[in-house]
Amino acid sequence: MWGLITSLLGTVASGIVGPIANVLIKKQDTTLDGFKAAGGYDLEAFKAATAHEEAMARLKIEANAWWGPRLLYMIVGGSMALHASGVALDSTFTFGTGHYGNLGIPPLPGVYATFEQWVVASLFVVSTVGQIPNAVAAWLRK
Repeated sequence: MWGLITSLLGTVASGIVGPIANVLIKKQDTTLDGFKAAGGYDLEAFKAATAHEEAMARLKIEANAWWGPRLLYMIVGGSMALHASGVALDSTFTFGTGHYGNLGIPPLPGVYATFEQWVVASLFVVSTVGQIPNAVAAWLRK
């Protein structure tokens, strides 16, 4: 009697469990295929991003190698730095005359004084300090 009941339950169970198991196995295969495809897309996207970064680095190197911006930086920055240092020396030291400002170097008026401050700050502060974060960022990318 028990044999008949177990064989009947086995037949019913295999008729229900078998199709459910097949559906679950197909679902796992579909998920695995999707993962493989997505992994391939990610790899292609990573290769494209790396190629783009390399191209941008090459362009930056080429742009930094050109002498035009350097010459402009030296002319504008050098003249502004010389004027700012001349004004600072003239207003700081008396040079034996007993009063300040004996060299007669006037400060720049209004907007030009602000311009001079920005140029001098970019020469001595931003260009010096800017290299530190760039070095840290390059080290972190490694």
